[in-house]
Amino acid sequence: MAPSATDTSFAAHVANQFQSYESDRQATSKETLYTTSNGVPIAHPYETQRAGENGPLLLQDFHLIDLLSHFDRERIPERVVHAKGSGAHGYFECTDPLDDLCLADILSEKGKKCSVSMRFSTVGGESGSHDMARDPRGFSVKMRTDEGNWDMVFNNTPVFFLRDPAKFPHFIHTQKRDPSTHLTHADDSFMFWDYLSQNPESIHQVMILMGDRGIPKGYRRMNGYAGHTFKLINKAGEWVYCQIHLKSMQGIDFVTQEDSADYSPDFSQKDLYEAIQNGDYPKWTLEVQTMTPKEAEELWEKQKINVFDLTHVWPQKQFPLRKVGEFTLNENAINYFAEVEQIAFNPSHLPPGVEPSADPVLQSRLFSYPDTHRHRLGVNYQQLPVNATRTGYQFGNFQRDGQMAFYNQGARPNYLSSIDPIKFKSRAVDLDKTHGHFIGEAVTFLTEIRPEDFNAPRALWQNVFDEPARERFINNVTGKMKLCKQEEPLKRQIAIFREVDPEIAERLEKSTGIKGYDGIANLSFNGTHNGMASDAKNKVANGIVDKNKSPAARQASIPSPTSNLTLNPSSVASLSLRMFRLRIPSVWGRPLLPLLLALRPRSLPTTARRRTRLSTLDARKLALPKAPLDNPLVVKRISRTVHRRARVPPKQPSLVVARRAQVVHGVEHVDVVEGLAADDGAAAGHLRALGAFGAAAYHALEGVCAHSEEKIWGVRAGVFGREGFKEDGFVHTL
Repeated sequence: MAPSATDTSFAAHVANQFQSYESDRQATSKETLYTTSNGVPIAHPYETQRAGENGPLLLQDFHLIDLLSHFDRERIPERVVHAKGSGAHGYFECTDPLDDLCLADILSEKGKKCSVSMRFSTVGGESGSHDMARDPRGFSVKMRTDEGNWDMVFNNTPVFFLRDPAKFPHFIHTQKRDPSTHLTHADDSFMFWDYLSQNPESIHQVMILMGDRGIPKGYRRMNGYAGHTFKLINKAGEWVYCQIHLKSMQGIDFVTQEDSADYSPDFSQKDLYEAIQNGDYPKWTLEVQTMTPKEAEELWEKQKINVFDLTHVWPQKQFPLRKVGEFTLNENAINYFAEVEQIAFNPSHLPPGVEPSADPVLQSRLFSYPDTHRHRLGVNYQQLPVNATRTGYQFGNFQRDGQMAFYNQGARPNYLSSIDPIKFKSRAVDLDKTHGHFIGEAVTFLTEIRPEDFNAPRALWQNVFDEPARERFINNVTGKMKLCKQEEPLKRQIAIFREVDPEIAERLEKSTGIKGYDGIANLSFNGTHNGMASDAKNKVANGIVDKNKSPAARQASIPSPTSNLTLNPSSVASLSLRMFRLRIPSVWGRPLLPLLLALRPRSLPTTARRRTRLSTLDARKLALPKAPLDNPLVVKRISRTVHRRARVPPKQPSLVVARRAQVVHGVEHVDVVEGLAADDGAAAGHLRALGAFGAAAYHALEGVCAHSEEKIWGVRAGVFGREGFKEDGFVHTL
């Protein structure tokens, strides 16, 4: 559209550019005139300027230089994951409002609609890879709501291969080409099986991948799952945990491994495009599972299902699905690059009323996704039309400039001005109300494989797969294993399958001719702690010293000092603060502070109280030396029995002995009289949660002890000994 001949203002020019985007998008070739990038007409695209018919090219030929220089820069980095994909546009309609659980405007009213764009993809393959690869599928949705964009970044499976976020780059590397041979695992599956056999928590996803759902028959015939747990918050500030499902209204279908080679490499792209072009619009229902914090706690205590674990699913019999709305795709992309390749999804793009949970993998994705978009598309990627918002208000902020800034917010101040202030809208609910308290099992640094991790895969094999599906599963795994040039990872993987069901291992041993190990009790893993190991040396991941005393202690997220940790007053104070704020996911489920108060000497019987003196030091006043805790002069002598003569009846509920708390590097053992009174077995759980039970270097109830030569500093909990201890030259006796 040409600008008005009478209006020569810059404003008129800018208005024309906004109108021209859609005009250019819809224009046909017959309506366009060939020009250079700056709009100058050129007689023919093939002609060049030369110094005579046989002379060299002229540098002044801007048309040729313009053409070649842009061609050199046509490609942008492909997505490091989900590179091969397809997309389309459509809308979402709320059919069953969720306003009792969520204050998001788009879910508050029946008939409420918003524009959406979707992108589907494989995971590991490159941009030109085969659509029929046995691989999970990406399933992402951008909802342009009146309150900002809501991006759902899902997969077609409800679980994933990992639950430790630092494993993700390693796992993806195993799905790509070998750094030496440059071959994929379609030629040599060693990296594929090597990773899976060292990280057995992947078994649930492996069962799905090698089953019928491993190759969906196009993107229209598959579901989408959040996998991660989110939180829904209503107008009263009440919140629940939530899992989001997108159910295909076309039904789900699959392609067998044998038939997959008969399909076009771009079958899924073609199937989606042609269905929309023919008016057969694909649809999905939006459904949610919800769970209260109390239910989440009970789910962990009774079934060991953690709502923050990406390898677990929520039982639908206990937490049924509730329909919220429907997605419809009714418009193909006119330009693939502009509308599909440049679309960018970000799981941290959430509307008011939807918030992320403490799922560690989700938390890592909140950073990683926008970071990769800035690398791939540029810092102003959200200004691209396909990524831009459609809010019901004029929005602004103080993000300015950068490469390719299109919307730069005019003359408005780029700081919080008192003369020309920007408007604000308060949060609908207080953040402290939506944060809640700690629920479920939290991992400190590395998760542990447990018997419960095999329950869902076992149910899949025994209750979901029929015999033909089991046979296809065995054939799929066998075919993949035969591509592996080394037997060791296959022996380990068969052992993992044996924990799911011995029948799987036996059938694989017969089909591959490889004898697997007899379960995982005698195996150690380089990526995961083995909570099912029969030998203590196999419990910890290779090369890792497990400082937490037990699964309960580890999963309770207790800080664990390392053998070469250097302490200073601020770090001690920080640890103290962390301990006081911690909430333990056990049956007692309350903060540590009441427990700490209960452990003061006056909580002991009178006889014991006379024999025990608690010396409390203020961490803020300490001037701790920067000496490593493994200093050989740490402790010259600490009494092996702190409370050796306490005359307390055996069932007296006010005394609990926390045994075998090792000092620093395990040289001196101390029986520490620091625990919670209990005679019903709960004490053991409390002690494990406090890290005072086990055989690694963890010393203290709330504190740590930093030692230097003959001095011993006790942080709050104190260090007790029959012969006393020295502090600043003063001997404290007991």
